[in-house]
Amino acid sequence: MWIALSLLSAVGAAATSLALKQAVGHGGVVLSTATFRLAAGALLAGVVVLAGGWPTLGAEYWRTAAIMLVPEVAGTLCLSLALRAGDLSLVQPLLGLLPLLVMAAGAALLGEIPSPRAGIGVALVTAGVY
Repeated sequence: MWIALSLLSAVGAAATSLALKQAVGHGGVVLSTATFRLAAGALLAGVVVLAGGWPTLGAEYWRTAAIMLVPEVAGTLCLSLALRAGDLSLVQPLLGLLPLLVMAAGAALLGEIPSPRAGIGVALVTAGVY
């Protein structure tokens, strides 16, 4: 099931980049990025309500959300700037570096050491970017 969901996620990310590329040309980077995130937040809130409502969120959740807010906003703005400046066919494939960055951060920050097989897989995906 996770493979199908991952593939759907990839399709969604590509569609988002395509739409965001078009939007930044008309509304500017900051406005377009904020609009996309607000719209996505509203849609996700609807999904949460339909799925049974909000779970109880503890202090650890809010601490983690606060820590991740700055890199999320910075990364999204950088993606918008890259989409405005470059071709979608060049910008989107660079997101293939994400598995390498996540694996490295997981090892450094969480102590999650990937198996040799997983490391080889991430290396192959990263090599495929170029």
